[in-house]
Amino acid sequence: MFEVKICTTTEEKERAFKIREEVFVNEQGFLLEIERDEYDEYAVHVVGYEDGVPVACGRLVEINGKAKIGRLAVLEDKRNNYYGFKVCKFLMDKAVEMGLKEMYLHSQVQAAGFYKKLGFCEYGEIFLEEEAEHIKMVYTAR
Repeated sequence: MFEVKICTTTEEKERAFKIREEVFVNEQGFLLEIERDEYDEYAVHVVGYEDGVPVACGRLVEINGKAKIGRLAVLEDKRNNYYGFKVCKFLMDKAVEMGLKEMYLHSQVQAAGFYKKLGFCEYGEIFLEEEAEHIKMVYTAR
């Protein structure tokens, strides 16, 4: 069974950070000192649990009245189970619940197709973020 929960304690947030470190730092080679940022302090963090074991995460930040979804990560051996889709959809629903209908994210170029399946559209040009090609993607809830 898979369920997504909002992190309400420091311990729960640390579970999200551990998944992010495994995926973004250990697997993809991003710098540990850049992986955590100023948004982590007030973001809505979520963790996805498979049978009680943390396997996925993401976060939602309100910036200038818009929802920025990010740090979506699924442990490598748990991919292709729609866990990333479920975490992102949970964050999108939470944004609407918070009154934020306009959403955006910075997708790694190779992941853009994943976000398109959730209704996001590419916006603008490809840019480098942490030495990886990204594209801004936007979504407006109805």
